[in-house]
Amino acid sequence: MRNFIYAFLMIMAIEMVIAIFIVHALTTSRSWFLIVSSAIVLFDLILLCYIVALLRSAHLIGEHGLTICLGGRFKTTVPWKMIESIKPTSIQVSTNDILGLTLFRKEENLYCMGTNQATQVVSLKIPILVKAKGEDNHKSKRGLVTSIFINVDDKEAFAKTLQSYITNDDTKEVIAQDSSLEEKALIFSHDSIRLSNTSIQIRTGDPQLELQNISYQYGDFKAVDNLSITVQKGEIFAFLGPNGAGKSTTLKMLTGLLQPKNGHILLDGQDIWVKGSESIRKQIGYVPDQPILYYRLTAKEHLYYSGRLLGLEEAVLMNRINYLLELFDLVPYQEQMVETYSQGMQRKVSMCLALLNDPNLLIVDELTNAYDAKTIAVIKKIFRERKASGKTVLFSGHVMAVMEELADYIVIIQKGICYASGTMGELTAKYGINNLEDLFLQLTDTQIRD
Repeated sequence: MRNFIYAFLMIMAIEMVIAIFIVHALTTSRSWFLIVSSAIVLFDLILLCYIVALLRSAHLIGEHGLTICLGGRFKTTVPWKMIESIKPTSIQVSTNDILGLTLFRKEENLYCMGTNQATQVVSLKIPILVKAKGEDNHKSKRGLVTSIFINVDDKEAFAKTLQSYITNDDTKEVIAQDSSLEEKALIFSHDSIRLSNTSIQIRTGDPQLELQNISYQYGDFKAVDNLSITVQKGEIFAFLGPNGAGKSTTLKMLTGLLQPKNGHILLDGQDIWVKGSESIRKQIGYVPDQPILYYRLTAKEHLYYSGRLLGLEEAVLMNRINYLLELFDLVPYQEQMVETYSQGMQRKVSMCLALLNDPNLLIVDELTNAYDAKTIAVIKKIFRERKASGKTVLFSGHVMAVMEELADYIVIIQKGICYASGTMGELTAKYGINNLEDLFLQLTDTQIRD
């Protein structure tokens, strides 16, 4: 490929000189000669910039991983610990690029080649997010991939260089023969990741909450990108992601605080954003990450007025208020205004408000935020009791031990896109990591960066 580019550049230079000479011979006007010559030079310079970029398209092998580069269009480094194998392949794809460059996603594959012929396939241990257009949907500029197809000019030199980087203690080489290609495949295995015999759990129950391709953006920043999630009745559902992943935005959309830019949110089969759906929203209890309270009201007043707005009968409401205040140790402070409360106490009031009408779906954003150990123990008990009674809990948080202990089903998002989902057994079987914290860090910290 490089030899072809150098030859093409030489031909361009010769062509430009000949073209200018012909223009000079055919043009008697000096001004017209300068105009046409300038146009030829400008055209060649634009083409030169495009072609020279290809000289930076070499895939580089280094200590930190495999750097995949396609001129100015795509460049990223895949860490060694994310690579399952690098094998020879022979796949041809169609391309409309004038120079035959290939860069697109199809299903879970990324094709990043200087030609339309792939010579190597990089298989990944976990899906990674890349910036490349989808073949079927050109509006989709990002997506998860598990395989990357590339091309190399010198296969032997590539294999030799690759060999020198996989002889350390962290990786080992396994030689495999491909009968069709008769070449060696290099497969990496890490001691830090071991396959588990954990049995896969089967998710049961009917859908309670369905997020269908919902999106939301703040200005030009897309916080949630065509996210689809199903929460089933009677399960404890954990919603994970690093700061800025889109968790709180998603929870605000499904509780009615933010309206999705597109997509649908169904609760028990009814769209919560359709006119007249206010009654269905009453079946959602929501605890925001930061308390949303009237500071000039007491805790008891908050609960009383909220209960009346929800339509609870006086006797039922008062019994419920007394029960919740006692459950969260707020009885001594029930007549004090909320502005005098600590953040932890305000979060307790928020939890009481969410549980006031015993909703079918309880949503808690940042479960462990500001709650002390005793309160967390109480909330764990509440979650399990609600599950036992057939009610549903959806919560987010950052303390992985609590998430793993409680969750029946787990979804991990990053940049508003679902990275992984499943029961802990399913995630362990798929990624070979028994610990949720290690799995979370593996999925979010070692992602491909654009």
